[in-house]
Amino acid sequence: MVAEDDNGDIKGFSIAQEQNTPPFNCLIPRTYGYVFDLIVSQDARSQGIGQRLLAGMKKWTQENNYSHLELTVLSQNFEAIRFYEKEGYNEVNKLMSITP
Repeated sequence: MVAEDDNGDIKGFSIAQEQNTPPFNCLIPRTYGYVFDLIVSQDARSQGIGQRLLAGMKKWTQENNYSHLELTVLSQNFEAIRFYEKEGYNEVNKLMSITP
């Protein structure tokens, strides 16, 4: 999805794709939407663009009968975390890593 201003300048975009739970997963197999990117230009934030992009992806999820819409956000990206939580998203797992 792409968000443009009245002049046709791109102010934000989102990329999502259908995903399936792994076949070896102990959970119930599901097909869901996964948000790879959601970007809003710094000068266009707090104007509802991110909300509209998320709403569009939620609609896409519903239209395709996916179980849910999922995304990953860096734990240090506090602005994005607040935004997603405000939009109703909840933390469901933690990814841990180590630099060798």
